[in-house]
This record gives sequence, structure tokens and C-alpha cells, in this order.
Amino acid sequence: MSSSASDIAKPTRRTIKDRAAAALADDALSAYAPDILSALRENLRLLSAEIRQSAIFLFLLIVSFELIGRTAVAEVSFGPIRLTDLTLFYRTVPVLVAYFCHSIMFLISNRKQTDELHRQIICARYGDSLAQEGLSNYLTTHYGSLTGDFMVAPLGTPLRTRLARLARFTTLLLVLSFFVFLAYAFFRLFVRFGIRDILVWISLMLTLLFTTRAVLLVDVPDD
Repeated sequence: MSSSASDIAKPTRRTIKDRAAAALADDALSAYAPDILSALRENLRLLSAEIRQSAIFLFLLIVSFELIGRTAVAEVSFGPIRLTDLTLFYRTVPVLVAYFCHSIMFLISNRKQTDELHRQIICARYGDSLAQEGLSNYLTTHYGSLTGDFMVAPLGTPLRTRLARLARFTTLLLVLSFFVFLAYAFFRLFVRFGIRDILVWISLMLTLLFTTRAVLLVDVPDD
């Protein structure tokens, strides 16, 4: 007996809200809601710290690329490792920049999902009023975020609208700056090492890989 593909029931996609409500329907698990929320807030704090650390390292990589290109740096040290021949490191800087951009985008995506789970657990356990009014955002960590600060502003206020627009502009500016740097970096690399340098081409391919993954994770904030 044959059946058409249209007769096959497609699995229903469950949102974070659906999963939180289903999980907390169990009274035994619902009793642990405060502990779960506390763990989520700690995770948000750690994610924010990792984002800041990665952003600082990313900035240092970009600065080091320019300094090495101007022969203003004679060596680079990573803990006990000291590099005096910087030509290989110079070629790999764009790859590292693309990798850390991808890492930051992944961490931001993870933080957003964790934040949404925190909000939906509050809704399921304590009702919708706290989350709908935006008050639950004050319980989570958004400090140090160039694109998430608007979330602590009250819903429906002119301040939140302005901050949300600023967050969208900041996101697009950061993405544009990332592409401008990579274009500039590979222009400098090909000028210095030549079009036939195999290491520069390998660096370019790896950079494109991480760049594609990073772009797929870009999330333009909305209000």
C-alpha cells in the first residue's frame, strides 16, 4: 500500500515557549524553576564575558596586522611561545579574525536563545505579566553589548525605539567594517607575497569558510 508524501504528517516545530511550558507542566520540575533561572542567569553572565574577551582579542589581532605590515613589531608572544618570523602569522591573521567573528556570532546567538528560555520559563512559572512588560530583561545580563543594551529599556517607549534603531545600525556597521578589513588585509597580503603564494590562498579559503558561517549567524536586532 503506497502513500503520497503529502499524507505523511510533518513533525510540529516546537518553539522555546512550547518546550518551557511543557517542561514546567511537571510539578516536580516546576519546583526547581528558581534554580533553573539562576543557572540560566549565570550562563548569560559567562556568555557576555566570553563575548567581551573575544571582541578584545579580535581588536588586538586587527591592530597587530597593521603594525606587522608597517614593520613596527619585531616579534609576537603567546604566553611561552615567541614568534620572530612573523610572515606566517601575518598570513594567518585574517583567518583568526574571521574565526573570532564567527565565535562571537555563535556566542551572541547562544546568549539570545538562553535569554529567550529564561523569559519563557518566567512566563510559564509566574505568568506573562513580568515578561510582557519587559521587566524580566532586568534580571539578565546585557552589559557590555553594543547591540543588546536596548533590551533593558521599557517596552513601547521612545527610548527603546531609538536604542533598537541604534542597535540595528551598529550591527550593520560592524558587519561592513569586518568585510572592509578582510578586503584590505588580502589586498596587502597579495601585494606583499604575490598572487601565486599558496599560503595566502589557503588563508583566503579558510577566511571565506569562517566568514560564511559568521554571516549566517548575524541577527539584526528588532524592537
